[in-house]
Amino acid sequence: MENIDQQHEAPPLLLDELRRSFGHTPGVPTEVDAAILHEARSGFHRRRRFALAVRWVGAAGAAAAAVVIVALNLRPGKPTAPAVAGDVDRNGSVNILDAFALAKRVHGPPRAVSAWEDVNRDGVLDQRDVDQVAQQAVRLR
Repeated sequence: MENIDQQHEAPPLLLDELRRSFGHTPGVPTEVDAAILHEARSGFHRRRRFALAVRWVGAAGAAAAAVVIVALNLRPGKPTAPAVAGDVDRNGSVNILDAFALAKRVHGPPRAVSAWEDVNRDGVLDQRDVDQVAQQAVRLR
């Protein structure tokens, strides 16, 4: 076993020469060091500017999408009241969620009643309106 270890050991002269060669760090000229540092900084700033540009373009795109959505929702001829009587959440159909939303308005803080909330058209928003919407929601067709 000792014979194998001795075969893998480098000669002492080679080991001394390697230690002498790699024992010190070579000097880098100041100009080269400054050029490398300048290139690294400019690369960092380039990536940072790109990230900021992407962020601004994304924000501008989101703002443009919001403007388009608002413009489409405010176009002339769009009905402001629900198309179906009792459709409180204005999704096109009457379901139990409409009754729930109306019940929250009935039992919430007092405020002016709009015509589309007064389902039975008696001029008062009360439990009877909620009951009528709930009956309409569960009615079999």
